[in-house]
Amino acid sequence: MIRRKNRSGFTLLELLIVIGIMGVLSSIVVVAINPAEQFERAKVRKLVHEASQLEKALAQYAIDEGSLPSDTPTLNESDDAEPICKQGVSSSECISLDSILIPDYLSEIPLDDYENNSDYSGYVVYKDLEGQPHVSSAYVTCWSDGLVGKWKFNDGQGSNLSDSSRNEKHGTLTDMDPATDWVESSFGDSNSYALDFDGVNDRVLVSSAPALGEDYSFEALVYPNRSGNEIFASRGLPYFRALTTRMHFSWRDTSSTQRSLYTSSGDLPLNQWSHVFVTTDGTYERIYINGDLSIQSSTYDSISVPISNLVIGNYTSGSYWFDGQLDDIAFYDRELSPSEIARVYKCRGY
Repeated sequence: MIRRKNRSGFTLLELLIVIGIMGVLSSIVVVAINPAEQFERAKVRKLVHEASQLEKALAQYAIDEGSLPSDTPTLNESDDAEPICKQGVSSSECISLDSILIPDYLSEIPLDDYENNSDYSGYVVYKDLEGQPHVSSAYVTCWSDGLVGKWKFNDGQGSNLSDSSRNEKHGTLTDMDPATDWVESSFGDSNSYALDFDGVNDRVLVSSAPALGEDYSFEALVYPNRSGNEIFASRGLPYFRALTTRMHFSWRDTSSTQRSLYTSSGDLPLNQWSHVFVTTDGTYERIYINGDLSIQSSTYDSISVPISNLVIGNYTSGSYWFDGQLDDIAFYDRELSPSEIARVYKCRGY
């Protein structure tokens, strides 16, 4: 008789222990690979979260009381947002929120440890033309003046793609299945969702997107799946294309000639997220990848962009379909500076 040894598998407890150890090791590896960036991202997450809590508290206060405090600056009246005072400080140089927010809306006013003014909290506030509050860190600002369209892709369900800018130009998923095309974003951080485009007929239509002058900026998080000729956002001209691991921007100049600007091969790699920023000042066009300038055009002027449809996922005429994921698309009605782009890149996904 042949005796067979009994080899039992892992118990549930052993499997859970192994999974826990693997998770700890993976987090250690991530930090070890790029500790400076990981700590920077953690800092940004903290500041953005605290700013968001302040903003929500102010918004609820405005609902309950009918308006924000009278000393909150309106964006079109001031170039700068107003500093929020540190808790316990009353000063004409900042806005004190203690008496209106604590304890009904917040337990305390958050404090940014990097703030070097002893009277300030490290956060700033302004209200938009509709009276809605906007709060951000004074040192890591995730909004920029001139934002005319911001599609965060955080809906996660349904057939609408919400525009969080004041223009509220919401998009409509077209020939897409919300049940399968809304996916959890592998980008991570606070971006919960992205849209997955099949490269066949998936697109999002934003009707009558706002007009742009000769100087404007475009932003997107792009995850291309295949190498090809794939336009991921278009307003006719201009359009923005993933072209065989290169980023391609095309626009029309004042003589109605189509112009193009390409980054180097490999600047827009497959199967990973890249943060893309395109700017024009009416004379020079620039492409930034992951916060760094990739290429600048020769002296080619550009013309303004009229009110027109924005198509996300292909060219306006219905070709050059994009295969991959998209997230966090925005338009600004001015050229953002390199320092502003670096700042927005730190906040990517928020």
